Amino acid sequence: MLQRIGVCYLFAGTIFLFARLRAQIAWNAGFLIVYGALVKLAPVPGFGSGVLEKDGNFAQYIDQLVLSGHMWASTRTWDPEGIVSTLPAVATMLFGVLAGHLLRSRLSPESKTAWLMVLGNALMAAGSIWAWWLPINKNLWTSSYSLLMAGMAARGVAFILDIFWEPGAIRIGA
Repeated sequence: MLQRIGVCYLFAGTIFLFARLRAQIAWNAGFLIVYGALVKLAPVPGFGSGVLEKDGNFAQYIDQLVLSGHMWASTRTWDPEGIVSTLPAVATMLFGVLAGHLLRSRLSPESKTAWLMVLGNALMAAGSIWAWWLPINKNLWTSSYSLLMAGMAARGVAFILDIFWEPGAIRIGA
């Protein structure tokens, strides 16, 4: 688990340091779209394409090819923190980077809270809509799961800020 956090941090941090805001958004969308396309469209030998079970999905297939013998100890056949599913995990971290941009902006605290709530609702709706094509699945860390969780996190931060944000109490930004 700590290895995955480190890998995600490496990718998200590099994108944050070397890409402007629009490029960060594009990278984020790209990770989610590429992962969704791979999981749903790439054929897995012996199973076909679009398998979303623990056995036979594209992420499990790649993990068995590359990580054979180094899988999650509980199953030994699939790894919920494998190679391919790191793409939407990086996207999840990039959502945090994007939220950081909003929190560091010159908007008023009330506007920041409102925007977090609006964007959180939009992300949750996008994840729910995407789930019609690619179901929400934590074990596969699907793109719809990433969107839903980022939306819930944004709403959670907005809720906390709404409760505790008094003038001068919390200082975020420049």
